Amino acid sequence: MTYFVPSGMLNLNSINYCLFRASAETENQTQPAMMTFKQFLSSQDDNITDEEAIKKFGDYKVEFRKQQINEFFVQHKEEEW
Repeated sequence: MTYFVPSGMLNLNSINYCLFRASAETENQTQPAMMTFKQFLSSQDDNITDEEAIKKFGDYKVEFRKQQINEFFVQHKEEEW
């Protein structure tokens, strides 16, 4: 399926929307779920400060989304856009 995104409107929100739509249409292909803050925090050192935890979780979320976007485009690179 082709998704139309007006010129100049391609941003993280439009890419996330395309990812959401594509994932809803491909039931057999699932992407891993992003960790919750609680799950992420349990993987960190016990001495981490609140500020460090929040910053690292923000970094984790950005990298996680980048990885999902990359995987999406790799999976769909042969399809017509």
